[in-house]
Amino acid sequence: MNLWKRWCKREIDERQQADLNRVTGYGYWIAFWLLLAAFVVEAVFLKRPVPEWIVEWGIFMILAVYEVAACIRIGVWSEGRQNVGWKDLIRYSLIGSFLFSVIMTAGSCLGMGEEGRSVKDLAVLFGAFFVPMAILMLAGLFVAWKLLKWRRRKLEEAFAEESEDEENK
Repeated sequence: MNLWKRWCKREIDERQQADLNRVTGYGYWIAFWLLLAAFVVEAVFLKRPVPEWIVEWGIFMILAVYEVAACIRIGVWSEGRQNVGWKDLIRYSLIGSFLFSVIMTAGSCLGMGEEGRSVKDLAVLFGAFFVPMAILMLAGLFVAWKLLKWRRRKLEEAFAEESEDEENK
């Protein structure tokens, strides 16, 4: 037990801890976006078989689920904005769906022959990717938004109770 305490003892100050957290955060986001890029390139553009990119996809999904769950748990979604509304959810889902649809349409276009590349066919293909993805993203963001608001309310209630208890002492 004594050895465990010695190994786990914190020997850094608050500034060093903040620097360490920032470095760790940058590393997390670099891994997140590089895994997404690897997955997109291998699955969409190179048309590799599923066993070749499924591990990257799995790790990416673990990171994504962890990030959403951790943000909901602490009641904070980003440093920039505390109050996110419907307009933001719609904007985020449209931007994400647009980027997804552009990537998937471009990847599908690489597999088409010359006769399959008409503007009308590409527009239909883009729409086939965009509409369902926009609906799924909006639904997912809505659920995460509601959970975040619920968690934030619970944390505020707990803080208010703690403050009330301290005032009564």
